[in-house]
Amino acid sequence: MKTSSKNKINHKSIIGGLIKNLSSKNGVERKKSRHLLAKIGTPAIAYLEELISSEDLTTRWEAVKTVGQIKNKEGIPLLLKALNDEEFDIRWLAAEGLIALGIISLIPLLEELAIKYQSVYFRLGAHHVLSELKKKNIYDDPADLLFLLNDFIKEPIIPVEVEKELSRLTRQSKNRE
Repeated sequence: MKTSSKNKINHKSIIGGLIKNLSSKNGVERKKSRHLLAKIGTPAIAYLEELISSEDLTTRWEAVKTVGQIKNKEGIPLLLKALNDEEFDIRWLAAEGLIALGIISLIPLLEELAIKYQSVYFRLGAHHVLSELKKKNIYDDPADLLFLLNDFIKEPIIPVEVEKELSRLTRQSKNRE
């Protein structure tokens, strides 16, 4: 019992140190820490949450890049949050992380889109994710959401169409089980 407790504390301090390094001025140090955090995986995600909201662009970039490299569904809420960042590079990394996750990112993305459909940043990011998932034959877009996301005149119907699409995907998911 003592050993697991000690390992947990050691694990926590290792992650804490690596997290701190993501804010370093040294790019090599940041990259090395990011790769080690990605290897640690899911346990590191909770520590990255605070960095996603950092005032420092480099720190946010490193945090989002790390979450994307971890490739775990636990990171989806952080990637969705970053999809609405004011900085294009952050949004792009978040979208790429969601694309890498594939089908498991689809329903959470649509649920968030139903809420944030008026955000230009979020719509553009969602469009990028959905179009890439469509190219990979992961998403077929029968509701024509890609068209709607680019048409600001039709903005008010987006949440209605997203809800229809969520219902369709949920039915599909239940039929597979």
